[in-house]
Amino acid sequence: RSSTAAASSSSSARAAETELPSGRAAASTTLPETTEAALPRARWLVIDGTHLMYRSFYAMPPTLTRPSDGKPIGAVAGVANSLFRFALPYALSGATIVFAVDARDKAASWRVQLSPEYKATRPRMPPALREQVAFVEAAAQAFGAAVTRVDGQEADDIIATLAVRHAADGVDVWSGDKDLLQLVGTDGVRVIADSTKAAQAAKVYASDDDVRAAFGVAAAQMGDYLALVGDASDNVPGVKGIGPKTAVKFLDAFGTLEDVLAKAPTSDVAGKAVRKKIADADHDAVRLSRRLVALDTAVALPDSLLKRRRGTSSDAGIAPGAASDEDSSAAPPEGVDFDWDRLLQLADDHGFEVFRRRVEAMRRQHSGPKHEEAALPF
Repeated sequence: RSSTAAASSSSSARAAETELPSGRAAASTTLPETTEAALPRARWLVIDGTHLMYRSFYAMPPTLTRPSDGKPIGAVAGVANSLFRFALPYALSGATIVFAVDARDKAASWRVQLSPEYKATRPRMPPALREQVAFVEAAAQAFGAAVTRVDGQEADDIIATLAVRHAADGVDVWSGDKDLLQLVGTDGVRVIADSTKAAQAAKVYASDDDVRAAFGVAAAQMGDYLALVGDASDNVPGVKGIGPKTAVKFLDAFGTLEDVLAKAPTSDVAGKAVRKKIADADHDAVRLSRRLVALDTAVALPDSLLKRRRGTSSDAGIAPGAASDEDSSAAPPEGVDFDWDRLLQLADDHGFEVFRRRVEAMRRQHSGPKHEEAALPF
């Protein structure tokens, strides 16, 4: 880092962070108005921490540094602001919050073991982001979240396991990953997909109708859909020449991927050239793509996390391979004041002056003997 950038870090941090509540919408979730607010409150909020961390890193200016030592903090600022707007109402309502992150050793992922080409086109984590990972996780812990990683697993699979096991309590999943829409078919699970465009609100997927409106298929068909069209971000190939509209047409006609592979080539659905693409495709490779986009709902998570309720466990839910510092204690029990001091410390540690003022204002709002229950942000 240049000496000029380091010297201007204090003013840069204040300037960029001042923009976070409004002008820096790209670094945080734009939250929608929706009838979903009428649904029962979810008792679990499970956040795709890896997705949020990367998104925040690329949305924030690289010149945003910590005044005290010049370390980069763009991802920290973006994550902290997003959690303030989205996760804090859950924390204040007594929900359990989990911040799921990918395993550190990507090569040990079961998907990479199946296909070495999986995510092979993705660049390595930028050093400036790697330097912020511990700060980001500490920021999540300041909101009472259990930072959770499991060896050999991606955040998606941790999320899927928690969503299925705790669906009866109500689980809201916060992620922009299309794979996780497969969970929407589970009663009690909603997926909140944040938009990558500042002017667009987040989308709440609470039913098959919501998924169909966006992709043309039911939630249970999302895996088959992705296997057909592929997923360039994960280097999942799909069937060459089959796009979203054709995939929807085939799945609407045949229901499942296996039936598409078996019946589409000799059907009258779509043109002959398109049907030939299915016939000529390597069906085993397509089935491999289907396995790669599938969610593992049986990840071996610690009992302390699977049974976690606010106030019943001091374990943060960190699985083997995770960071395990003592700062990752569970959120306070329902009925006990939220630990605002941790958020104030987060602000002080990174020079987030505007964030500190927002925390102080929110703390005053919720410090009286009677106050309205925090409204969920959608």
